[in-house]
Amino acid sequence: MRFLLACWLLLTPMVLAGPLTGDHAAWQTVGPGLRFLKSRWTRPDGSAFTLVAVQADETRYRLAVLSSKTRWRVDAMRHTSGAVVAINGPFFDTDLKPMGLIISKGRQLQPMPPPSAANGTVLCVRNGFIHIEPRTTFDPSNVTEAVQCAPRLIADAKPTTDILDGDVIAPRTVVSLQGHLVTFICTGGWLDLASLHDMQAVLQSPLFNSEDALALDGGASTQMSFQCGRFSTEIVARDPVPVGVGLVPARRQ
Repeated sequence: MRFLLACWLLLTPMVLAGPLTGDHAAWQTVGPGLRFLKSRWTRPDGSAFTLVAVQADETRYRLAVLSSKTRWRVDAMRHTSGAVVAINGPFFDTDLKPMGLIISKGRQLQPMPPPSAANGTVLCVRNGFIHIEPRTTFDPSNVTEAVQCAPRLIADAKPTTDILDGDVIAPRTVVSLQGHLVTFICTGGWLDLASLHDMQAVLQSPLFNSEDALALDGGASTQMSFQCGRFSTEIVARDPVPVGVGLVPARRQ
């Protein structure tokens, strides 16, 4: 997907960063410890994009790395894993090999590769709690789930400043942490395009108040599958993916 992303960047317009205006959407509680949000964000030039977000209490839901030897869409990953929500995971190459560390259910499926622009940050579960950490200080001790990606958008409740191509617009997938809350965020479809700087602005808004956030693969990989009772949403991507990330009810441990 990294090669495809490079081609995408050559063909995709850029927007200048500026203040965003939200549509005053509110979180909707859809289950115990589980909330859903669909919001519309407008830039100063009048262009806009839709975001869909699912937020869970990590004491009720555990993060799971959903790995496949082939490429699946995340709706299939969600069904087979018992997750309530699943999104696409990290970058992968043309041979379908993820471009970073993969740990699932305590097993290392792929070791950490040499540093690159695609793997500077690790999303992991350590001792039952979700963390976002730089690869340079990552300690695999007691880690049961992990994927590696980039860029980190928020660190210590502040936006990061070293983002490459931060004004390029594309479909986006992001994981955000705030206290014991974990939030999966995707742009609303193939025609909903946001820049990484847009995503930083959204993450700092009162709707999210993100303390830490990581962008996962985007572009043609961006997808989400969510089902909780009568509430559901599907963001369908052009490309199936070899790795996803899901939130599974804790009782399934």
